[in-house]
Amino acid sequence: MKSKTVHYQSLRILALAVFLSAAATARADSTVECFNENVLHISGNVRLSPQCRYTTTLLITRSNTVLDCQGATIDGEGKRQTGIEVDSQGVPLHNVEIRNCLIVNARGQGVEVGWSAPDRAKAEAHDREALYHLTPTDVRLRNVTVRNAGNVGIYIDDYVTHALIDHSEVNGSGSVGIYVEHSSRWNTVQDSVIEGNGVKQPREGIAIDSSMGNTVRYNRISGNAGGGIFLYRNCSEHYLEDGKQVKRWQSSDLNKVEDNDISGGKAGVWIASRQSIDLQNMQCGNGYYAQGKYTLDSAKDNKIVGNRIHEVDYGVIVEDDNNLVQGNTFRFIHSTGIKVGSIPRDQFLKKPVTGVSMIDNHFENVAKTMATVGDAQVFVQEK
Repeated sequence: MKSKTVHYQSLRILALAVFLSAAATARADSTVECFNENVLHISGNVRLSPQCRYTTTLLITRSNTVLDCQGATIDGEGKRQTGIEVDSQGVPLHNVEIRNCLIVNARGQGVEVGWSAPDRAKAEAHDREALYHLTPTDVRLRNVTVRNAGNVGIYIDDYVTHALIDHSEVNGSGSVGIYVEHSSRWNTVQDSVIEGNGVKQPREGIAIDSSMGNTVRYNRISGNAGGGIFLYRNCSEHYLEDGKQVKRWQSSDLNKVEDNDISGGKAGVWIASRQSIDLQNMQCGNGYYAQGKYTLDSAKDNKIVGNRIHEVDYGVIVEDDNNLVQGNTFRFIHSTGIKVGSIPRDQFLKKPVTGVSMIDNHFENVAKTMATVGDAQVFVQEK
């Protein structure tokens, strides 16, 4: 998923303009009074005035920065693309903390963390390890609330590592509540509320797209139009027609979804959620099978453990191999508690889903507890 409208070069020019204006640069160890210009550059230890409403984008491009909004509101008024942006601009950036902020009405993303250069330009200029080095790491969002973002509430962009979203809230986003983008790793969403997102596009609360080793724990994820948490590998949509797109090489593997309360939408957790969807109109760069209708999704070795999943059509759907569903409680499931398998993959490629373990799950008021599709192979152990 890519929806940025601010390009790298224009952002560099804008950032330079900010540096040249003393009024648009927050001094370290200072409190910034109300401000309504286009961009306010933040570095060092900066506080906002709690009684203020800021109609600006706050831009962080330097390491060792702490922004404490002290409860102040950043209001995009439907005009600013982003409320708060952490942009490495191709230089190592680490140790950033953003706390106690209310971000409303951003036109695009409420908060965005990444390196804003086009993906293909970055990939052509640097190898993967260099990209991890040049993209933000250790960015922490604590007690941050994002409301009514036009697109995504909090966007963790490609190659970001060790980002933390903690004790935060995302609601009313036009699309996904929290999006974890391709090639990112080891990010955490915890003790947060993600609810009522997908108001324009029926998307899920949290999307983990071609990203590995992430942890989602102790959250309440409810009332999102598409469902709770979807793990998948984007098929490299529109790769040939969009010169900024890159091939998705990383599988959504080794993620842990633990001890969350999830409700609303089609599925509580959907592993390899693009596996059985007709994607012929998405111009997938990863290739097709079955007369150009389907493309292989990839999400393996994930652990769905100890969650409370209720009031959805499907509790957990598993469409790729070697995933674990253990110790979850399913209540008031309209269709099936746990569904395993992919009809197109099984039928056309003769590759049934295998290696799935379902251990000690509990079901209450569930239409059907478990179901397998085709020749899916599942190990089941109940209490």
